[in-house]
Amino acid sequence: VINSGIPVLTAGGGYKFFTDASCTVENISVGGSHEITDQGYKVYLKANDGYTIDGVDVKYVSGGSAGDFVTKTDGVYFINIPAGTVLSGHLAIYVDVSLTSTVLLDVNAALLQWKSKGQSGTLSFTLNEQKYTIRDVATYDEAYTKVFDLLLDQAQSYENITTAKTLTSGTYIWKVSGISNTLTKNLIIKGATVIFLTEENATIKASNTGKITLAGGSLFVQGKSADAILTFDGENQTRNTNTIGSDVGSAAAINHASRENLIQIRYGHAYFEYARLYQVKSSNKAGTGTQGGALQLLPLKGNSSLTYLYVSDLEFYKCTASSGGAFGGNSTYQGSEIYFYNSQFHECQGTNDSLNNAGGGAIRAGSGAGYYTFQSCKFFLNSVGVGGSSGHKGYDGGAAVRWNIGANNVYTGIFNGCTFDENTSGDRGGAILTTGGLQLNSCVLSNNTAAHSGGAVFVGTHSQITSGSTDNMDGSVVFGPGTEIFGNEVTKKTNDGTIDNGGIGGAIHFLVAPSRVGNGEDAPVRAKYDLVAYVRGAEIYGNNALNGGAIAISVLHDYICGVYVYEGSIMDNNTAKKLGGAVYIESKDVYDNNKGFNIEGGTVSNNMAQQNGGAVYLQQGNVTVSGGTIQKNQAAGNGGAIYLKQGEVDISGGMLMNNFAGNHGGAAYLENGMVTVSGGTLSQNEATANGGVAYL
Repeated sequence: VINSGIPVLTAGGGYKFFTDASCTVENISVGGSHEITDQGYKVYLKANDGYTIDGVDVKYVSGGSAGDFVTKTDGVYFINIPAGTVLSGHLAIYVDVSLTSTVLLDVNAALLQWKSKGQSGTLSFTLNEQKYTIRDVATYDEAYTKVFDLLLDQAQSYENITTAKTLTSGTYIWKVSGISNTLTKNLIIKGATVIFLTEENATIKASNTGKITLAGGSLFVQGKSADAILTFDGENQTRNTNTIGSDVGSAAAINHASRENLIQIRYGHAYFEYARLYQVKSSNKAGTGTQGGALQLLPLKGNSSLTYLYVSDLEFYKCTASSGGAFGGNSTYQGSEIYFYNSQFHECQGTNDSLNNAGGGAIRAGSGAGYYTFQSCKFFLNSVGVGGSSGHKGYDGGAAVRWNIGANNVYTGIFNGCTFDENTSGDRGGAILTTGGLQLNSCVLSNNTAAHSGGAVFVGTHSQITSGSTDNMDGSVVFGPGTEIFGNEVTKKTNDGTIDNGGIGGAIHFLVAPSRVGNGEDAPVRAKYDLVAYVRGAEIYGNNALNGGAIAISVLHDYICGVYVYEGSIMDNNTAKKLGGAVYIESKDVYDNNKGFNIEGGTVSNNMAQQNGGAVYLQQGNVTVSGGTIQKNQAAGNGGAIYLKQGEVDISGGMLMNNFAGNHGGAAYLENGMVTVSGGTLSQNEATANGGVAYL
């Protein structure tokens, strides 16, 4: 449906449909030069690449044809509803669109749409100058199987690549069988289409001199099903070739790229489905570092072509690099699209052996403007900077993912329904470290560990990370319904290897520090960004740290920051060895934009601090309670629920009940400030010494 509404009768007797000069919908672009004539309305429609307009009709929005009003002349659709026609409802222009691309790419692009939207219909495409049509496809699996069988009929047996090859045109369909296949030299795809297929579990063993580079054209790596997977086995050999050339495929670039990977995509279109990248190990050659041991996006310098990468049911297993042991996605161009669906990142490692390329045990992506989507992916037992790096060196954490901010802050990554479990960081961010452009929707982060801060997630200034909400601010974090964060911890080790349970932010740590344009303390500070944690229906429980068992915020600059808890949220059973059983907010100075802790709904309960602030500890800021429940929290010292060094506590609603302090202030303890109570319920709070409700 292009547009709908009540038609407007023109002076010439025709009708105008569009209220805007132009509009765009999926697969169709509508031109901006619509023309109203004495007879009717000319609509200029153009199908997007790979699609064809098969027909246009005018119907009632509620259903049923409004009449035969459409004609086509010289490619222009002309709609004429004569004056005096009786219309009984709102109208819409319906456009029938089909997939008729000459590139196999669009078949997989259509399948991706079906997988995400449940579509069905007809597939049409051209392969080797022959057109194919697959009709009445009801499901994604059915469509995939039919396309796979068609390709398999045209496949030739894979021949081991023992001499370097550069393919500049044509289509190569290779069927892989058995486990004795090899890739010992470089395959460079520079304009051709190359398809690897298997209908059984098959393996290609890639030596440390074997590599695939896509520099134009298309690459497909496809098994037939979950029981017929194609594996590229790196045999755990170290890849360390570092010759680089300006033109992939030139003599100087056959063994190219200081960042040496098994598969490198410089531009073009790549698809992986039912495949495995296994034991790919990249080295730190000449100190440059390696990003993406198994698979990397690294656009060819000087080429602005977009990249399309679709990965489904691909397992990255025991892959290693300086950063992004499985995947590195730096420098993708704006508009490039990268999809990972139902894929696993298992026991991958970032060694952090280069200061230039550190962080991201499984994935490191950033410094560009591409758009990434991860759907139903699993990240488990990945690590970064564990045993391979010496201490905290900055943003070199993120055992599963390190996400960098991109050009103009538009670099975007979306994680939907993903699981992060038992990942370990030798620095910050047991699962994720981000400095920009990241969304988490209905994800589970459990049992992750960081040595410095952020047992599950570390968020740096000018980051954007959301989960399940649309009203986040510039750098806010929203943990929405369906999000669970539990069992994460920050565990520091001393020089002699003993554990001292140090660090802050058992689940999440925010660092609100100045972001500067240039280097040095005198460099100008960027415009302000908000860095706020919104807990909207999420469950954050059973996390542990020295300070801030669940969430910690370190405020080193006057950006807007704080924690907001809303209806349906649960923060339960988090533990701090010292301060802030659930929330800890530390401030270098007094900042006007520090919004402190705010609760409008939900429950903050059963949290414990072994010193002060059973639920919340603030060095400076305000606590606002307008709803929700803060109950059964404990502090061995002061402030069973709330400890505030400087600021105000404002209680206008909600409940504070059954909180306990081993010393002063069963519900609240203030060193310097005041408490205002205008509503709500305070009941059965207890302190061993003074101030069962509050101590000032």
